[in-house]
Amino acid sequence: TALAITFMGLNIFQVVEYQPNTSPEGVRLRLDHYIRAADRLFLDYAVALDHDMGGMTYWGPELGEVIDTAGLVDIRFALHKRARYRRAFVEEDVFGERPFDFAHHHKNTNTASALRGVGLFQKEYVDIGGYPPRTIHHKGNWVRRSLFMVPSFTGRGEARFANEVELTGFRVPAPDVAARSELFVEVGLKNPTKEPFRLILFLVGDEGPIVSWEIPPGYDWCPAESWHDNEVFHGKFAVPIPAEYPTGAYDVGFVLLGADGSVIPALEPAEEPRFAHGEVRFPKVVRVVPFSRMKALSDGDKSKAIELAEADNCEGGERTWIRAKRRQTSALKWLE
Repeated sequence: TALAITFMGLNIFQVVEYQPNTSPEGVRLRLDHYIRAADRLFLDYAVALDHDMGGMTYWGPELGEVIDTAGLVDIRFALHKRARYRRAFVEEDVFGERPFDFAHHHKNTNTASALRGVGLFQKEYVDIGGYPPRTIHHKGNWVRRSLFMVPSFTGRGEARFANEVELTGFRVPAPDVAARSELFVEVGLKNPTKEPFRLILFLVGDEGPIVSWEIPPGYDWCPAESWHDNEVFHGKFAVPIPAEYPTGAYDVGFVLLGADGSVIPALEPAEEPRFAHGEVRFPKVVRVVPFSRMKALSDGDKSKAIELAEADNCEGGERTWIRAKRRQTSALKWLE
């Protein structure tokens, strides 16, 4: 008996060692992969379609909700297990009533069985790449493309470029920002040619240094050739403001680069370029202020949001709370 127990123990150890991606620790890595993607999309609550519930049941609430395609803790999937995950049920349930944001889907999994033959999945979800549990690059992680590829997006500052790429607008909902914090920016991009490009966002004032950041179209999850004619990339980014960056008003500018790194000029570029010939620039959009001023604005928005919610103005309260969060994108203690 002792020999059998010893043998079984060694065998179990080898299975876990050989397939670390299915251990609780490996599933934790996948959940972290989901959470990083959700943070990139600025989702407060996300739904994932998964099947490794040993780890997901324990850690899943950190993301939001996990729908169990194996039917171990999900009654709906459990009831439809014998029917080989009836296609009509899946289309109605997880594409209708409970639309999911992320999925772990590759061959020989319960999730693959659930989604097999459902054309909506391939149409509406894109692969966001794998994550490394030990030495294995675990692929098959998907995100709902409608979270960032949308029918339209508008804002201030439209621009068109020589390669037909269009900046449909940008938004800076919290323009007062302090040094050593982050500026929240939304951009809309349309690419009818489906040719690859890169976008540079920059700030420039009357004096002081220029600071710039790369804005990856489609978050580099959705390559340019896969963009549909009737959709716009709605990207959300929190870009870091350098320490000791001087206070004052700053222009927001954009430079478009082709696949070879050369500048694609705007059709109506800035008359006096500050960053690159062919840029577009919008004056005095951002104000760099002392941290105390930014915090006071954030606290004011938070108090106003609570006041509106208590007055049953849920829409106004949510809108004001979102603006408060946009002022403090990286201040985790303040957000809590």
